[in-house]
Amino acid sequence: MDSIVEKLTEIENTAKAIVSHAEEQKFEVEKSLQNNRNQFDSNFDAELKKEIGDIRQNSEKKMADLLAEQKKENQHTIDVLIADYDENHGKYAGEILHRITAGV
Repeated sequence: MDSIVEKLTEIENTAKAIVSHAEEQKFEVEKSLQNNRNQFDSNFDAELKKEIGDIRQNSEKKMADLLAEQKKENQHTIDVLIADYDENHGKYAGEILHRITAGV
């Protein structure tokens, strides 16, 4: 009977040791998984910030290029209007005078 009790005690102690070891392994695995998760999040955040920065920089460049092109087009229109005025301002003044005097 004593040998059965000793065997059961030995089995119980072995089971406790197995459970304790499994809990330690579980803790280490959870710690490793959390570290991997943290590293993934950190890498993802860094990549996301870089992509957002690249998109912002690209958008700012496109906007600057577009504004420069529009400024160039607007300046061309202004130059054409000034040239037209310089060439025809006497004619315009005559037409205005004619409209004013014709109405009286």
